Amino acid sequence: MAAASAATAAAVGVVLLSTGDSGTRGPTASRVVRAEPAATAARLPHPKGVTVDCSRRSEANFPGAFRASRNLVVGPLVLIGGTYTPADVVREFGGNKFPLLVKAGHTVTVRVSRAARRSAGLAYAGLGRRPLPQGKVTPADAAHTMTFRACSPGPAPKDYRPGGPSGSKADGESVTFWSGFVLASAPACLPLEVYVDEDPSPRRVGLALGRRCENPTVARATCGTGGTGSTDVLQDRDVAIGPLALIGARRMAGRAPDAFRRRGYKIPVTLPTGMTATLSVPQRRKGRVGLVFSHRTQDRVWRLGVRGADTAVRFTACPATSEPGRTGWAGGLVVDRRRCAELALRVAGAPSLTRRVPLGRRC
Repeated sequence: MAAASAATAAAVGVVLLSTGDSGTRGPTASRVVRAEPAATAARLPHPKGVTVDCSRRSEANFPGAFRASRNLVVGPLVLIGGTYTPADVVREFGGNKFPLLVKAGHTVTVRVSRAARRSAGLAYAGLGRRPLPQGKVTPADAAHTMTFRACSPGPAPKDYRPGGPSGSKADGESVTFWSGFVLASAPACLPLEVYVDEDPSPRRVGLALGRRCENPTVARATCGTGGTGSTDVLQDRDVAIGPLALIGARRMAGRAPDAFRRRGYKIPVTLPTGMTATLSVPQRRKGRVGLVFSHRTQDRVWRLGVRGADTAVRFTACPATSEPGRTGWAGGLVVDRRRCAELALRVAGAPSLTRRVPLGRRC
C-alpha cells in the first residue's frame, strides 16, 4: 500500500481493503471539529392530505404491537397485520383492514407513492378523499395522503373525551388508534412514504397486499469487523453526517476513481463508540452509487461493478468506555461515473440526515 494511503489508514486504525490501487493522500494540518448533525438538503414541506386527528380515534389495547413480526412498524407508527395479506383477501375485499397506531405526541403522514395512486388508497376514521360514502368503498374514494395526529401524552380520563388523552395502550405506551382500510384493486406490493414528525425525508416501506415486497438487504459492519478509529474529524479532509465521519472524503473532489479496480474511492468510516447508524444510498441513485465495507462486497464489485455494491450498511460501533472514542471500518464507495453523490444516515430516534459527498466531482 502506498505511503499516502497508509496515512489515511492510520487515522482510522484499521487496514484498508486490499484493492491493488493507490490510496488516499495523507492529511495535512487541519482544524479539528466534532462530528455534528450535518446540514440536510433543502427541506421540502411534508405532503399535505387529509388530516385524521385525536378526535376521530377509536380505543383498544394492543399488547406486543411494536414487537410482533406480523405488524408493519415504522418508527412510532404500526399497521397491525401489515407484514402480509393473502392475495385472495385482497381480491375478495379490495384490500385489507389494518388498525393503525401512532405513539402519543407524534404526527405521522402516510402517502401512497405516485405510481400506485390510481389503484390504491387510504381510508381511515370514516375519511378518504372526503367523508366516505355508505356501502362499498373503492380506491377512487380513498385518499393518497393522510396525516395522523396522535393525542397528547397523559393519563386517560375516566370518561371518553374527543380531545384525549387516548386510553389505548401498546407495549405499555400510550397510543392513538384509528380503524380503517388500505384499498387496492389488485394484489401488489404497495409502496408507501412515511413522514415522521419533523423528519425532512420520508421512510419508504412496502405494504405486502397479496404480493411479497422485496426489501433491500442491509449489510452489517460490527465492532468485530472494525478497529480503533481516530477521535479527530478534520474539517478540510472529512465529511461528517451527524455522528458518522467519512475519512478523507473531501479530498476526492476532482480525482479519478483509483480503488476497487478504478470504480471508486477508498473512504474509511468512523462512528463514536456505543452508537449504531445506517448509511444508505437514496433510491434514485441505486445502481449508480454503492457502498463497499466487506471483502464479500468487494469481490462482487470486482465482478459486477457498481451494481454489486451494497446500498445500505448498518454500522455498530464497539461498546462505549469511560474514555471517548470511535470505531473505524475500512472500505469506500463506488460510482458509475464521477459525481457529487448524496448519502443518507439514520440513527434510531433521530431525524434522517443527508449529505453530499464529492466523488470525483465537487459538490
